[in-house]
Amino acid sequence: MFDFSKIERLKSKADGGDAKAQVELGKEYISGRNVQANFAKGYAYFAMAARKNDPEGLYLVADCQDNGTGTTVSPTLAFQNYLKASGLGHVKSILALAHYYETGRGGIVDYPKSLEQYKAAFKLGNTSAKDHIARLEKLCQNALSHASSAGNASVGTRGGHPAQQLISAS
Repeated sequence: MFDFSKIERLKSKADGGDAKAQVELGKEYISGRNVQANFAKGYAYFAMAARKNDPEGLYLVADCQDNGTGTTVSPTLAFQNYLKASGLGHVKSILALAHYYETGRGGIVDYPKSLEQYKAAFKLGNTSAKDHIARLEKLCQNALSHASSAGNASVGTRGGHPAQQLISAS
C-alpha cells in the first residue's frame, strides 16, 4: 500500500529545494515502496540533490549512471560524480572509486590509486576495506618487484614506480 501523504510531504520539501528530501524522494521512486516505481523520476531527484553538492545525491547519481538506472550508462560521468562525493568524505563513493581504479572501469587500471582510496575508506571507519588493502599492497609489491628485476623501476614515473610511495608509506 502506498503512503501518499509521505510522498506529498517529501515532494513539497524536495520541490522547495531540500536536498535530503530530494534524495529520499528519489529513493522512493527507484524502490517503488510508497509510489509507483519510476527510475527516471528517481534519477531526476537524485540529480537535483547532486547539483547542491549533497554527497549522497552525488553518489546516487553516479550509481544510476554506472548502472543505467533512469539514465544511460556512463562510466565517465559516474566516475566524476563518485570523485566529487568522495571529496566530501562519502565512504560508499570512495569505495566505488577504489573499485573503478582496481578494475579499470573508468578506463585505466591503477592499483596504487585504488589502494589509496581503500586506505581512505578504512580511515573513515570502513573495516571491509582492510582485506582490499592487504590484497592490493601485495599486488603493488609484486609489480614493484617485477619492475625492479626487469630494470624498469622508474619507467613512466618521477622518482620510481608509483607503487613504491604507497609501499613505503605503509
